[in-house]
Amino acid sequence: MKPRILIVEDEAITALEIKRNLYNWGYEVLGHASKGDAAIEMAHKLRPDLILMDINLQGDINGLEASRRILKIMDIPIIFITAHGNQKYLEQARDTMALYYIIKPFQNHELKYAVENSLIHHQLTQKLKLSEKSYRSLSENIPGIVYRFHMDEGRTEFFNGMLEEITGFSPEELDNGYLFPINTLVIDQNLDEIKNIMENALVNGEAFSLEYQLKDKEGRIKRVLDKGRPTFDDYGNLKTIEGVIFEVDRMDLK
Repeated sequence: MKPRILIVEDEAITALEIKRNLYNWGYEVLGHASKGDAAIEMAHKLRPDLILMDINLQGDINGLEASRRILKIMDIPIIFITAHGNQKYLEQARDTMALYYIIKPFQNHELKYAVENSLIHHQLTQKLKLSEKSYRSLSENIPGIVYRFHMDEGRTEFFNGMLEEITGFSPEELDNGYLFPINTLVIDQNLDEIKNIMENALVNGEAFSLEYQLKDKEGRIKRVLDKGRPTFDDYGNLKTIEGVIFEVDRMDLK
């Protein structure tokens, strides 16, 4: 099925040239809007796979505002086209999370490259979101704290409600600037041992399993079992640590 594209451009000659090129490259052009309000209406009605959006449009709604309104309710890749390299416009375009913006006059190969890569990036992003959704759904059925720690960002994701059930803290409450926020709950006497086991696992690229005590929000001491593994990128660089933290006393009751 051909990718379906909506053109939003108030210069008729430019719109016609873009339409001709898109046809030649094998795309389906759904239509052409010259005003922001018409672009919003057509996007909602036609559900294009991609929108080529001129920033400077006739009427009260410019291309940036039209894009914001469209993206509030639809997930569509948008490529901005503008006659101005104005820094303010470019910053506002980036705020909409658009991957590409093209400055007029542009070469055909620039437009072709932007269209091809925007569609590919969107497809990959959609697959990733679907995979993430499935992962979160699966995590909800695991009786432990499912986490993923991103090494490059220093950020921890929690994928189910067990963090609050076991510790009493929400993820926001534990967002305290520590690389791995659960460490703030660990009883001090266990920290050195935990660090040694984790460092060896990361250096050797091995899975780890360790038991320690932590203090929950009510001050109660709980024994937990932390089982996880490091993941690496294609170049062998440490990417994430993924694991599950089980409450040992709950496991003993089953």
